[in-house]
Amino acid sequence: AGCGSSDDTTGNTSSAASTAATTATTREPAPNIEGDEVSRLPRAPEATEPGRLAGPTDASEERAFLTSVFHDAQALWQREFAAAGIEYVPARLTIFVDEVHSACGTQSASVGPFYCPADHGVYLDTRFFDALGQSVGVRLGAFARAYVVAHEMGHHVQVLLGITGRVRAADQQDPPGTNARSVRLELQADCFAGIWKHATYERGQLT
Repeated sequence: AGCGSSDDTTGNTSSAASTAATTATTREPAPNIEGDEVSRLPRAPEATEPGRLAGPTDASEERAFLTSVFHDAQALWQREFAAAGIEYVPARLTIFVDEVHSACGTQSASVGPFYCPADHGVYLDTRFFDALGQSVGVRLGAFARAYVVAHEMGHHVQVLLGITGRVRAADQQDPPGTNARSVRLELQADCFAGIWKHATYERGQLT
């Protein structure tokens, strides 16, 4: 909830790093993958080293873990943008409890993790993870916690590439299609999170 919840700022889409943006806006939707097609998808090889993406063992380590994940994901996108010759504007991390004041307004913890384009801010409420874990009956591990951070960073990438701005413009021109575009925007942020997750796997930090 609350992902990318404010107006967009513009980004640069003139280079190869915006391939994902171009694909999302110019190609026909890919068909669903089902049946035998799933088994033919390429599989990642087994990790060569034990996983080291250790999650927080108690509440006192939560902030340090989330901050570490944030900086690691940010470093990945900085490298990718630099390689493509696109300016990268760093995101900002704010970890809060109960409520937080952002350029997108004051938000309560009930909103959950969110990204504010107006200040390039990733906002995380530490108690969200415990609440989510209780709803599914298990304590969320390192993978789930890190994924949430990477997903919000995915929204930052969308803003910098101008994807979010184009979606908002399309929403104004075609209001009935707003929900469908919102869903696709979230799925693309998932995809961008997966890029970072794969990078941790390649470094032997994820089994």
